[in-house]
Amino acid sequence: RWDLPWWQTHAPPNGWNCRCTLQQFSEDELGDLGYEVSPSSPSTHGCPWTNQRTGETTMVPDGIDPGWDHNVGTADLVGESRARLAEKVTSAPAPVRRQVDDDVDSYIAAGRRRRERMVEAAGGVDAPGFEERFRRDLRRGLVDERGAGTVPAEIGVGRGGGRTAARVREAAQELPASWVRQGNSVPVNGIRGSKRGFYRPGGDRWTAEISVASDVGNPLHEYHHHLQRAIPGLDAHFAKLHRRRTAGERRVAIGGGVGREDEYVRPYTGREYGRVEAPLEVLTMAMQMTFHPVWRREHLWDLVRKDPELLDLSLGVLFHYDP
Repeated sequence: RWDLPWWQTHAPPNGWNCRCTLQQFSEDELGDLGYEVSPSSPSTHGCPWTNQRTGETTMVPDGIDPGWDHNVGTADLVGESRARLAEKVTSAPAPVRRQVDDDVDSYIAAGRRRRERMVEAAGGVDAPGFEERFRRDLRRGLVDERGAGTVPAEIGVGRGGGRTAARVREAAQELPASWVRQGNSVPVNGIRGSKRGFYRPGGDRWTAEISVASDVGNPLHEYHHHLQRAIPGLDAHFAKLHRRRTAGERRVAIGGGVGREDEYVRPYTGREYGRVEAPLEVLTMAMQMTFHPVWRREHLWDLVRKDPELLDLSLGVLFHYDP
């Protein structure tokens, strides 16, 4: 039955790149199909799992990856009440905001107010040197308000990856301390650099790996792929925005794969992966364009002019989201 506690831990996805799906049936549909409701839920016996970094041992349900033993879709059930909350929480005192599980629109609204102030402080989007002044203000704010640079990123050194590890550690110092601290909960090694850079998720028997390209912003881009694994709730906001914006769009060829272009200033932002069509480049590209040019091309101006919503979400989570 839908109301058995078993679903609190076993509603998919239940792991990184999990491809399980879920389908509900009414009693009439069950009868038509010749099915019967199980009298009890499957076993939740589980097994012990030890975090190699902290030494802490916890019980993980059978078939579930560590850290995924919860119903990730529960938040979507509150619907209209979350929309009303989003309207009110952005104007609430800071201690209240931190205690509320904000929705994507709350972060966009908070980011919009900050963007407007930052653009004005930089002399306007068309002012000479706008990008440099905007980013200087961004980095100063993250240091003062979010502790950027106070938590070292724990990046191991894999095959020929000494320089990669150093560059990723440096890139992570731009981000909120709470993000880096949570990123350290998932082991990752830097390996030899590559032409495009990539992130390879780890598993039970191997450690995640990062390879970076020569582009100045690529280490930050690839580190955010690592944060997608370590902080799935962060990436969920960008995935939600993507699906809302691209609803009804057809998938097209993008960056050696497929996805939905929407009106992103860089079409690669809309690339999707796997059978679940996961939009794993929205967060990474948004952050890369916010902090750095992409392959010597400047896109911050384009974000402000053409896609302020994506920039607003980036600023909103940078200054208000904690794992």
